[in-house]
Amino acid sequence: MPFWPDPYAAAWSALILTAPLFVWAAIWDLRRMLIPNRISIALALIFGVWALLFASPEDAAWRALAGTVTLVAGIALVIFARMGGGDMKLMAAAALFVAPGDIGIAMVLLSICLIALLPCLWLMRRIVRARPAPVDWVSLQPGMRQVPMGVSIAAALVIYLALKLPLG
Repeated sequence: MPFWPDPYAAAWSALILTAPLFVWAAIWDLRRMLIPNRISIALALIFGVWALLFASPEDAAWRALAGTVTLVAGIALVIFARMGGGDMKLMAAAALFVAPGDIGIAMVLLSICLIALLPCLWLMRRIVRARPAPVDWVSLQPGMRQVPMGVSIAAALVIYLALKLPLG
């Protein structure tokens, strides 16, 4: 039994506590093409406190398992150079906040956010290339072919948490 079994408070607190960190991660990924470890660690710590307050032990265990599986799968992607380490850690931290029955929805949201990011990123890189002044955002540099996936991960999780809000 959760300490505070209020779904309204649980949903709002998850969004309010994590959204600033996800936005911070997205901006860092756009600017530097890396996501600081402290963001993923902070998200994991927030989950620990959030789970103690709002999740049943079974729900918390399933979410922790999902985060662990995501981390292990992400490590394999990093080893084969298909994903950055910061993206992998952010995705594992984000998986902690996805309800076990909503993994499919979260993956669809992540796919939609990634598909939406690609043309926006392409357009921004074209605009920056047309400007004479250099841009200090690494992800927008001419010739950059990597994708700051942290932007998609952050957007997908914030949208997911917003969709889970009980309104009214």
